[in-house]
Amino acid sequence: MCKRSRRVSYGIFQFVRIMVSQRKRQQWLSLFRWYVTSYRKIHIIRTMDKTLQELKLHPVTWGLVIFQSLLFVYLYISSKGAISDAAYMAEIGGMRPDYVLAGRVYVLFTCLFLHYDWNHLLNNMFILLVVGREVEEYFGSICFSLIYIFSGLGGSILSCVHMIISGNWGISAGASGCIFGLLGALVSVILIHRGHFKQYSMKRALIMVALCIYSGFVSESVDAYGHLGGILTGFLLGTILGIALKCIRREKESML
Repeated sequence: MCKRSRRVSYGIFQFVRIMVSQRKRQQWLSLFRWYVTSYRKIHIIRTMDKTLQELKLHPVTWGLVIFQSLLFVYLYISSKGAISDAAYMAEIGGMRPDYVLAGRVYVLFTCLFLHYDWNHLLNNMFILLVVGREVEEYFGSICFSLIYIFSGLGGSILSCVHMIISGNWGISAGASGCIFGLLGALVSVILIHRGHFKQYSMKRALIMVALCIYSGFVSESVDAYGHLGGILTGFLLGTILGIALKCIRREKESML
């Protein structure tokens, strides 16, 4: 009887031990799941926070990237891939000198938001994000918008004039003139700050601009005069607005 009772007691003890260990496992598992879920929620909240801060600091830059990307996707799907065709590009708003001479001046503006293919779009949007964020943060959204639009128009006008004078007519499209204008504005900011602005130096900026302009003149498919017009307009506007902003900021600092 004693041995049997011991065996029964030992069996009950083992059963209770297993049950307790299973409960502990379940508790640990539930605690681990809670931790993972909480971490994911915190990570999502932090990511959303960073995204919102980024959008608040650079709303126009991100707005332009999203708008132009969505527009390209829509036109690419609706045209069934024919967006790279020159005739189709002229039809939807590409810049042609004969259109401008015939009174359709608006193509100087509409061509700034059109792109021929995925490479054209991705290259422009990447540079827009890199340079645009810096320029918008310095000048503010309104001045940034003015530099972007007028640089693009300056590029379109110079490109159109060159086509008319040379007789080498084509169809121009893309945000390159606007983006080169932002590069010109960035150079003006570096110049205003005596050769250095954040991680940018005058030497580095000028080398980058020179390489971009050179590649434009070497490549036949690139509208080099559109780039040149954009960078000159952007530099001029950046210099005027940059000096004005610097004077305003100095006055505010002196009043404090």
